[in-house]
Parts: sequence; C-alpha cells; structure tokens
Amino acid sequence: MDLRNKDSSSEDVLSVVIIGNGPSGICISYLLSGYTPYLSPEGFHPNPVLHRKLAENSHLSLFEQDLEYLCEGVEGRSSNPVAVLFDSLLLPDSDFGLNYTSPLLWRHEPERAIPHLVLGKGPPGGAWHAMEGSMLTLSLANWMELPGLKLKDWMRDKRRSVRNDRATPTEIASYYQHYVSQMGLEGRFACGTTVTSLQRVALGPGRSGWRVEGVQRRADTMMDLPFSVQAENVVLATGTHDIPARLGIEGETLPFVCHSFWELEAAILSGRLGRASEPVLVVGAGLTAADAVLAAHHLNTPVYHAFRRSVSDPALIFNQLPKLLYPEYHKVHQMMSQQQYQPGDAESEPGAQSVPLPGGG
Repeated sequence: MDLRNKDSSSEDVLSVVIIGNGPSGICISYLLSGYTPYLSPEGFHPNPVLHRKLAENSHLSLFEQDLEYLCEGVEGRSSNPVAVLFDSLLLPDSDFGLNYTSPLLWRHEPERAIPHLVLGKGPPGGAWHAMEGSMLTLSLANWMELPGLKLKDWMRDKRRSVRNDRATPTEIASYYQHYVSQMGLEGRFACGTTVTSLQRVALGPGRSGWRVEGVQRRADTMMDLPFSVQAENVVLATGTHDIPARLGIEGETLPFVCHSFWELEAAILSGRLGRASEPVLVVGAGLTAADAVLAAHHLNTPVYHAFRRSVSDPALIFNQLPKLLYPEYHKVHQMMSQQQYQPGDAESEPGAQSVPLPGGG
C-alpha cells in the first residue's frame, strides 16, 4: 500500500494500526479481516473440560464467548491466558510433540472486518527476511504456522520432500509472505515503512486516539516520503530482533565482539572464526545464545558459555521447550548442566564449558 496520500489532515481515522508485519502482525490482520473461529462440527479437543465448554455454545464464534470461562484450567507457556487458550485451540498439545488437528473451523465473514493498517520495514514476515541466507535450519514445528495454512503442507507443495523436517529462515519468510497473499491481506499492508513518532491526540469531542508518523521508502525512486495516519487503537507487534542486547561494558565495541547470531555467521563464512580459532565466549541463556553455541560446537571450536540463571530455573527457555521437537536446544541445556566450570578448576578441556555467573536473571 502506498501511503503518499496519507497525512494528518485526512479525516479518515482507522480503527487499528499495527506496527510490525511479522507473524504476530500478520495473525492480527487475519483476525481483523473477518476470519472468525468456530468449533468445527467434527472438532475434538484432547482436553475434555475445554472441549465440553466449547460444545456448550458451538453455534457462537470464539469471539462471542466468555473467554475468561474458556481459559480456566488451560495451561501453557505464556503468562497471557488468552494467548494460552489460542495456542491450545490452534495447536492442541503441541508442547508435548503431539500433532492433534485443531478443533477450530475458520469462516471468512467480511461483515466482521475492521478497518486496519499494518506497517513494516520490509516484506510481510518481519525479521525472518533479515535472516535470509542463514546457515541455520529450524525444526518444522507447527508453532511457526498461522491459522488456515499448515506449514508442513505448504512446504511439501513447495518442494518434493521435507528433508528431516528442517526449514531455512528463507523458507519460513516465504511462507509468511505467501500467507498474506493467499488470505487476501495484501491491501492492508504498507511495506517499506519506518515509524518515527507515535502521539496521543484528540480525534474529536470526548474522543482520543493516536497519530502515527513515519517515512515510506518508494521502491521505484528509493526515496523516503513522509506519512501520517490516525487510529483509534495501535498494536505494537515489533518484536526484539531489531535491537540486539548490549551489556554496556568496556570493550564491547571491539571488532571481534558479536551482538547477533548473524554477525557470528558472517565471521564463520568469512573464515575469521574456524576450527583453529581461540575459544569463543557466548554470554546469555536464550535461544540466540544456544544457536551460537551450536554453531561454534559444529566447527569444533572450544566454547565458554556464561549465564546467570540456574539450569533448573523454570523461566529458562530450555525448560519450556518440548524435547521431542527441539533436540538440539536440549543438547545445549544438557551441556549447561553437565559441563559446568567452577572457579579454581584447572584449565578446561577443549569443548563446551558452561560458566554460571553470580546473581539471578
């Protein structure tokens, strides 16, 4: 969508502006475009209590039901009960590596559509496009798929076989871009946009909303043109990929310090990091840190892994991932547990050494 004609003097006020066009932004656009979930006549949920509750009002869409009532007793990895419910309905028991069919039936009801706009720096898919060309491959876990288009089915249509159930970030990015096209959402997406200002404004007597300002890069001229839109509601679906974490310590800007997995990959591809390199220090206990440990381990480069949380901390991401779906990450977790370095130990043997740091978090 071209935003050249969108300015603050326009009387058009959108119901919703979504900042971020990654999977979260795409899913919200899908829901706001009139796609409505119902309990399928053949639908079955493995949680008998939840299934009974859904069957009580099967003629009503999920949006018209008492979500607080449906959320009671449903457990998951999120602190948001509605998110846990949605995951449980879309991907029943997927945390246990099971592959139950979703009990939901999605109907396109255009009369329910809510005017909205999705803003994103690049093509639909968000940060997944920034990972294109990566050596990293991912388990084809169904948590990456969106309603109405099975990821594995799309992958099988795209190539003859899904080798080892692995996918590259490029393929995942293509899936999200194809999804927007197949579901007819393209008219809601304004790509090439950077938001520079978000302000609370008066929209009229007793009515407030938001003014979103920024620039949009024109593909034909490569010029950044300003835009301004007004909305009653704004959704921030920006993720964290654009802003790598920094420690704020001396030496952090030295050329051999990486702040993202992609910088580490660039060092490997250029030959600056290899089998004969000095040991690599990985700081952190998230999935990016795990990817870095695995990449260095694959090169047979010695690794020191420093982190603060206890390996048994329930908040540690490795303790929340199903082992069957993510064996590589649980291998890292196992190394964190079994190869710990204690102060006063002799020089460590080559390999992966975990160094718990004092303090929590």
